[in-house]
Order: sequence, then C-alpha cells, then structure tokens
Amino acid sequence: MSTPVIDAPASRIPSGTLTVLVTDIVGSTRLAEELGDRQWWRILRAHAAVVRSEIERGGGLEVKSQGDGFLAVFPSARRAILAAVGIQQALDRQRRLDPTHTVELRIGLHTGDVVEADGDVFGQNVILAVRIADAAGPGEVLVSGLTHDLTVAAGDLPFGPGRDVALEGFSHPWRVHR
Repeated sequence: MSTPVIDAPASRIPSGTLTVLVTDIVGSTRLAEELGDRQWWRILRAHAAVVRSEIERGGGLEVKSQGDGFLAVFPSARRAILAAVGIQQALDRQRRLDPTHTVELRIGLHTGDVVEADGDVFGQNVILAVRIADAAGPGEVLVSGLTHDLTVAAGDLPFGPGRDVALEGFSHPWRVHR
C-alpha cells in the first residue's frame, strides 16, 4: 500500500539569495505617548501605506509588519536599496506637507540566504539586517558591506564611505555604508 504524496503549499517567499530590508520608526513609543492613540494610529496608517507602496514598486515582498517596523525581502539588492531610498524620500515629502507627521525611519539592508518557514524568514542574515537598522540614524539607510559590494559597480547608487560598527550579538564589527 502506497502513501499518497501531499504537496506542501508553495511558499510566497522567493528562494535563493535575498536582500532583507528592515524599517524601524525612531522613538515610536515616545511618539505614541505624545500623540495619543487616535493620532498615532492615523500616522501609522499613512506610514504603512508609504512603506508598502515602495516595497511593491521595488518588486519586494512584505514578510511582516510590527506596527512601527517592517521586514521585507527582495530578489534584487539594487531594487531593495531603491525602495529604501524611496521610502525615506516619500516620508520626507509627507513631513514637509504635514508638520504633524513627524515619523522618521531608520532602515537597514543585508543580502544573503534566509531560512523560510510558514511565510516568515529567519537566520543570521535576517538578524544582521535588523541590527544594521538598529545602527542607522533617523532618516538614514544603511547597507551591509556585502549589499554595497553587490550594487556599487553600476555606479548609479551613491554610497557614503564604509564604517565598521559593532552590532549587538555579533562577535566582530561589520562594515556598513550609508
């Protein structure tokens, strides 16, 4: 008697090497307290619309949102960086048009293989992207040295000089570029 083969549902996460993009709202708890829940919710919705639009436009996939941050993956490092820059530019436009929209993001990107399970991504490469986002300043996009190296040759993405940063939980410094 043979056992029927049941195909597992196809993952929505692409396989192979991906660029992980992580966003985090700077000072989100303080902002939520200052603004109150209703105003904070209005700002979070506007922020989410901007981030989702740029992720989609860049060909990325939103993996998850934690309210004040997003995790997305892209099959192209260049398109992930362009999406990150697009997010920052769109939020800057919002701040100029609406002074009450005070959200500033820090964004980190790293490229590598990830472990996919149940529609989520895990592994050291995801953790690196999170820690790189943690190291970014308000309004800053930081990319790992590897992501920089994969994209710099085209010449159309201006990068700042690299710097080594200590990332929480990692035993050695990592090179990042603004």
